[in-house]
Amino acid sequence: MVINVNNWHWTDKNCLPWAKEYFQRVLENKIFKASSSDITLTITKMSQLEGDCEVNQRKGKLMSLFDMQMVLDFDVESEKDSFAYSGTIKIPEIAFDSEVESYQYELTILKEKSDDSFKIREFFKNEIKKELSAIFYKFNDDLLEENAKDIQLDAEKVTSTYTAENAQKAKLHIYQSLSKKESTETSKNEQSSATTPSKPVKVTTETTTTTATTSSKQNTTTIKFQETFTTRASQLFEIYISPQFINAWSRGTFHPIKISSSGLLKVGDEYGLFNDNITTTIKELNKKGDAECEIVMGWRLSDWAAKQESELCLKFHESSEFGETTMEVIWGGVPLGQEDRVRDRFREVYVRGVKIMFGFGMVL
Repeated sequence: MVINVNNWHWTDKNCLPWAKEYFQRVLENKIFKASSSDITLTITKMSQLEGDCEVNQRKGKLMSLFDMQMVLDFDVESEKDSFAYSGTIKIPEIAFDSEVESYQYELTILKEKSDDSFKIREFFKNEIKKELSAIFYKFNDDLLEENAKDIQLDAEKVTSTYTAENAQKAKLHIYQSLSKKESTETSKNEQSSATTPSKPVKVTTETTTTTATTSSKQNTTTIKFQETFTTRASQLFEIYISPQFINAWSRGTFHPIKISSSGLLKVGDEYGLFNDNITTTIKELNKKGDAECEIVMGWRLSDWAAKQESELCLKFHESSEFGETTMEVIWGGVPLGQEDRVRDRFREVYVRGVKIMFGFGMVL
């Protein structure tokens, strides 16, 4: 029984256990069948759900707050193409403020062959991804509907007009927000249909670098995140310190500024990427066996203040059980306001570039 006179006091509920049961019920044993082939993908288990998930209430206002990471195990098969694989789908962020098109997926297929891998990934990208995103987006509404009764009195038991009005405003805000999203999606679809060319158009993209150096350092912060690769830690370690490999995943833009030898990079070596728009200095190289490695670099963008440099630490942790390596990114000295910019740049160049070039998993 809820004891909260007029829904005035702050109350909250930890809903992570409920979220685990919810996603197990909705996702486990779910089968996806390709529309243009006989490929079938079955989610066998939700092997991980971590993070925070809670519902809060104060003065009649009901709010959700969650930020979770999920890993799904799956089996995929095709009788026609005679293949059967297992793998994982990692969703690094399921958050209360996520949009339906903003969910990211990392698909790992164990012991895959290139031809089969392409078909599976295309199936996931074109069909499964959209359906999973719809499930994650709907979670917020179901979370509030199912858990509100545990922390908030029913409307007929509230005598305060203030909290009653707050509750009504909250409902109206949610309705207007959903209507706005639906309107935006409709507008996007109409615009997309109106601007879709009838014939394929070849588009050439050119990158222009603009340098605007300021004279003083900015306040900084530290950001942390993780990425997963289907390869050994020692191999990934080498890919980030071999000039030949760096040149490959950076699309031929490696520029040696100060290199001590012709082999792997060493402490003190400095190089640039993309016409020196990014410059990097190797500060530490630590290898604790083949399964644990670490690289520490000085890293800066050309339009930062003259003496502004961040410290980028990459820690590689290999899991023999899952046949993959987790790269832990600890990035200090990032100028305030630049967090999203450098994180996006890193994921595009250092993560996506490596995965596409060497086939160590794929960001969808």
